[in-house]
Amino acid sequence: MSNGRDLVHADGGSSSPMAEQIRAAMGAITSEPGELRASFTFGPDFVGFQGHFPGRPILPGVCEVQAALLLVEAHLHRPVRLRQIERARFSAPATCGERLDFHCTTKVDAAGETVVRTIVRRGEATIARFRLRVAVGLRGTVGGTVDGAAG
Repeated sequence: MSNGRDLVHADGGSSSPMAEQIRAAMGAITSEPGELRASFTFGPDFVGFQGHFPGRPILPGVCEVQAALLLVEAHLHRPVRLRQIERARFSAPATCGERLDFHCTTKVDAAGETVVRTIVRRGEATIARFRLRVAVGLRGTVGGTVDGAAG
């Protein structure tokens, strides 16, 4: 398990080149209660491909995690901060120009913490699965839950 504070942040003030490029790669969001879906296509100029790896760009797993966080944030219109990566499995690489379909489910667990489960597919193949604990808050704060109740 990793503490997400050192990995990635997707808060409303985030304007890093990577976060901005991930937002630009995001397609339309579809949602049902507790579920979100969006496709991402990362072009060859995506900052995450720089040096990873020359001649054969591979999308870093941390970019897939940040894409899921930004998807949740875009849907909620509230900041999302990664607290913990509980599980992560990256079973196949993704490269530039591929359409990646993200399916995220969100729920508040018995402890009152928000859990985001994500499946990433390329066509019919599942290429990644991860489970994240996040803090969801009002603009400028962190700590609320998905439904807006104080956490």
